[in-house]
Amino acid sequence: MPATGRHPLELLRADFAASPSWWSRATLVVFRLGEWAHARRRRRLPARILHAVLDVVWTRGVIGSEIPADVQAGPGLGLHHGGRGIVLATGTRFGANVTLMHQVTFGMDGVDHAARAVVGDRVFVATGVVVLGGVAVGDDATLAAGAVVTRDVRAGTTVGGVPAVEIADGPRYAHRGGDPAGGRAHD
Repeated sequence: MPATGRHPLELLRADFAASPSWWSRATLVVFRLGEWAHARRRRRLPARILHAVLDVVWTRGVIGSEIPADVQAGPGLGLHHGGRGIVLATGTRFGANVTLMHQVTFGMDGVDHAARAVVGDRVFVATGVVVLGGVAVGDDATLAAGAVVTRDVRAGTTVGGVPAVEIADGPRYAHRGGDPAGGRAHD
Protein backbone atom coordinates (compact mmCIF):
# COMPACT_ATOMS: atom_id res chain seq x y z
CA MET A 1 0.00 0.00 0.00
CA PRO A 2 1.12 3.56 -0.58
CA ALA A 3 1.91 5.74 2.41
CA THR A 4 -1.72 6.87 2.51
CA GLY A 5 -2.73 3.31 3.49
CA ARG A 6 -5.26 3.04 0.66
CA HIS A 7 -5.33 0.57 -2.19
CA PRO A 8 -3.80 2.02 -5.39
CA LEU A 9 -6.96 1.40 -7.44
CA GLU A 10 -9.05 3.27 -4.88
CA LEU A 11 -6.62 6.18 -5.11
CA LEU A 12 -6.74 6.13 -8.91
CA ARG A 13 -10.56 6.20 -8.91
CA ALA A 14 -10.48 9.36 -6.80
CA ASP A 15 -7.67 10.82 -8.94
CA PHE A 16 -9.58 10.13 -12.17
CA ALA A 17 -12.61 11.97 -10.81
CA ALA A 18 -10.37 15.02 -10.26
CA SER A 19 -8.48 14.70 -13.57
CA PRO A 20 -10.81 14.04 -16.50
CA SER A 21 -8.31 14.20 -19.39
CA TRP A 22 -6.69 10.99 -20.60
CA TRP A 23 -3.17 12.42 -20.46
CA SER A 24 -3.61 13.58 -16.85
CA ARG A 25 -4.87 10.10 -16.04
CA ALA A 26 -1.87 8.50 -17.77
CA THR A 27 0.48 10.63 -15.67
CA LEU A 28 -1.43 9.65 -12.52
CA VAL A 29 -1.21 5.93 -13.38
CA VAL A 30 2.57 6.20 -13.73
CA PHE A 31 2.81 8.16 -10.45
CA ARG A 32 0.60 5.74 -8.47
CA LEU A 33 2.51 2.75 -9.85
CA GLY A 34 5.75 4.31 -8.65
CA GLU A 35 4.25 5.22 -5.26
CA TRP A 36 3.00 1.65 -4.82
CA ALA A 37 6.27 0.05 -5.93
CA HIS A 38 8.31 2.42 -3.75
CA ALA A 39 6.28 1.42 -0.70
CA ARG A 40 7.05 -2.26 -1.41
CA ARG A 41 10.77 -1.76 -2.20
CA ARG A 42 12.43 -5.13 -2.88
CA ARG A 43 9.30 -7.27 -3.21
CA ARG A 44 8.08 -5.44 -6.30
CA LEU A 45 11.17 -5.25 -8.50
CA PRO A 46 9.24 -5.77 -11.80
CA ALA A 47 6.86 -2.92 -10.85
CA ARG A 48 9.81 -0.68 -10.00
CA ILE A 49 11.43 -1.43 -13.36
CA LEU A 50 8.13 -0.80 -15.20
CA HIS A 51 7.70 2.48 -13.33
CA ALA A 52 11.26 3.57 -14.14
CA VAL A 53 10.67 2.97 -17.86
CA LEU A 54 7.25 4.67 -17.90
CA ASP A 55 8.60 7.56 -15.85
CA VAL A 56 11.43 8.21 -18.31
CA VAL A 57 9.27 7.79 -21.40
CA TRP A 58 5.94 9.34 -20.35
CA THR A 59 6.39 11.60 -17.32
CA ARG A 60 9.81 13.04 -18.15
CA GLY A 61 9.90 12.58 -21.92
CA VAL A 62 6.39 13.40 -23.10
CA ILE A 63 4.96 15.44 -20.22
CA GLY A 64 8.21 17.10 -19.13
CA SER A 65 7.64 16.61 -15.41
CA GLU A 66 9.57 15.17 -12.49
CA ILE A 67 7.35 13.34 -10.01
CA PRO A 68 9.49 11.03 -7.84
CA ALA A 69 8.08 7.75 -6.55
CA ASP A 70 8.57 8.79 -2.91
CA VAL A 71 6.17 11.73 -3.20
CA GLN A 72 3.07 10.97 -1.11
CA ALA A 73 -0.39 12.11 -2.17
CA GLY A 74 -3.83 11.48 -0.77
CA PRO A 75 -6.81 10.52 -2.91
CA GLY A 76 -8.18 12.94 -5.47
CA LEU A 77 -4.90 14.34 -6.76
CA GLY A 78 -5.80 16.60 -9.67
CA LEU A 79 -3.19 17.16 -12.37
CA HIS A 80 -4.44 19.50 -15.06
CA HIS A 81 -3.00 19.79 -18.56
CA GLY A 82 -1.50 16.33 -18.15
CA GLY A 83 0.67 17.50 -15.28
CA ARG A 84 2.98 19.30 -17.73
CA GLY A 85 6.07 20.92 -16.26
CA ILE A 86 5.46 19.84 -12.67
CA VAL A 87 8.65 19.38 -10.66
CA LEU A 88 8.36 17.89 -7.16
CA ALA A 89 11.19 17.39 -4.68
CA THR A 90 11.52 13.90 -3.28
CA GLY A 91 9.55 13.46 -0.08
CA THR A 92 6.94 16.14 -0.79
CA ARG A 93 3.57 15.25 0.81
CA PHE A 94 0.09 16.19 -0.38
CA GLY A 95 -3.24 15.72 1.39
CA ALA A 96 -6.52 14.69 -0.21
CA ASN A 97 -8.13 16.56 -3.12
CA VAL A 98 -5.15 18.71 -4.03
CA THR A 99 -5.13 20.31 -7.48
CA LEU A 100 -1.86 21.11 -9.24
CA MET A 101 -1.96 23.18 -12.40
CA HIS A 102 0.89 23.11 -14.95
CA GLN A 103 4.40 24.52 -14.39
CA VAL A 104 4.32 24.04 -10.59
CA THR A 105 7.53 23.46 -8.62
CA PHE A 106 7.95 22.18 -5.07
CA GLY A 107 11.67 22.33 -4.41
CA MET A 108 14.46 22.82 -1.89
CA ASP A 109 15.30 26.22 -0.47
CA GLY A 110 19.07 25.88 -0.75
CA VAL A 111 19.57 26.02 3.03
CA ASP A 112 17.96 22.91 4.48
CA HIS A 113 18.14 20.20 1.81
CA ALA A 114 16.13 17.79 3.97
CA ALA A 115 13.11 20.11 4.36
CA ARG A 116 10.14 19.16 2.17
CA ALA A 117 6.76 20.81 1.71
CA VAL A 118 3.67 19.39 3.38
CA VAL A 119 0.39 20.37 1.73
CA GLY A 120 -3.01 19.98 3.42
CA ASP A 121 -6.35 18.86 2.01
CA ARG A 122 -8.34 20.66 -0.70
CA VAL A 123 -5.49 22.95 -1.70
CA PHE A 124 -5.48 24.64 -5.11
CA VAL A 125 -2.03 25.35 -6.60
CA ALA A 126 -2.34 27.63 -9.63
CA THR A 127 -0.11 27.85 -12.69
CA GLY A 128 3.56 28.72 -12.20
CA VAL A 129 3.65 28.47 -8.40
CA VAL A 130 7.04 27.83 -6.80
CA VAL A 131 7.16 26.46 -3.24
CA LEU A 132 10.61 26.36 -1.67
CA GLY A 133 11.73 24.38 1.37
CA GLY A 134 9.83 22.83 4.23
CA VAL A 135 6.74 24.98 3.84
CA ALA A 136 3.47 23.83 5.44
CA VAL A 137 0.34 24.72 3.43
CA GLY A 138 -2.88 24.50 5.45
CA ASP A 139 -6.16 22.92 4.38
CA ASP A 140 -8.36 24.82 1.89
CA ALA A 141 -5.55 27.24 0.94
CA THR A 142 -5.08 28.71 -2.51
CA LEU A 143 -1.68 29.51 -3.99
CA ALA A 144 -2.30 32.14 -6.69
CA ALA A 145 -0.66 31.98 -10.11
CA GLY A 146 3.02 32.83 -10.16
CA ALA A 147 3.41 32.93 -6.37
CA VAL A 148 6.78 32.14 -4.82
CA VAL A 149 5.98 30.58 -1.44
CA THR A 150 8.81 30.53 1.11
CA ARG A 151 6.79 30.66 4.35
CA ASP A 152 3.97 28.60 5.83
CA VAL A 153 0.46 29.30 4.51
CA ARG A 154 -2.44 29.42 6.97
CA ALA A 155 -5.45 27.20 6.36
CA GLY A 156 -8.22 28.80 4.31
CA THR A 157 -6.19 31.69 2.95
CA THR A 158 -5.05 32.80 -0.48
CA VAL A 159 -1.45 33.84 -1.04
CA GLY A 160 0.15 35.43 -4.06
CA GLY A 161 3.11 37.50 -5.21
CA VAL A 162 6.88 37.30 -5.03
CA PRO A 163 7.51 36.53 -2.24
CA ALA A 164 4.00 35.28 -1.49
CA VAL A 165 1.92 37.23 1.01
CA GLU A 166 -1.64 36.70 2.16
CA ILE A 167 -3.96 38.47 -0.28
CA ALA A 168 -7.34 37.13 0.84
CA ASP A 169 -8.92 35.31 3.71
CA GLY A 170 -10.67 32.27 2.30
CA PRO A 171 -9.93 30.32 -0.86
CA ARG A 172 -10.08 32.40 -4.03
CA TYR A 173 -11.28 29.66 -6.36
CA ALA A 174 -14.35 27.47 -6.24
CA HIS A 175 -12.75 24.12 -5.65
CA ARG A 176 -14.27 20.70 -5.20
CA GLY A 177 -17.67 21.75 -3.97
CA GLY A 178 -16.56 25.03 -2.44
CA ASP A 179 -17.59 28.54 -3.36
CA PRO A 180 -15.37 31.55 -4.12
CA ALA A 181 -16.16 33.10 -0.73
CA GLY A 182 -14.39 30.20 0.94
CA GLY A 183 -17.40 28.32 2.27
CA ARG A 184 -18.46 24.83 1.37
CA ALA A 185 -21.43 24.16 -0.87
CA HIS A 186 -24.29 22.39 0.81
CA ASP A 187 -25.53 19.04 -0.45
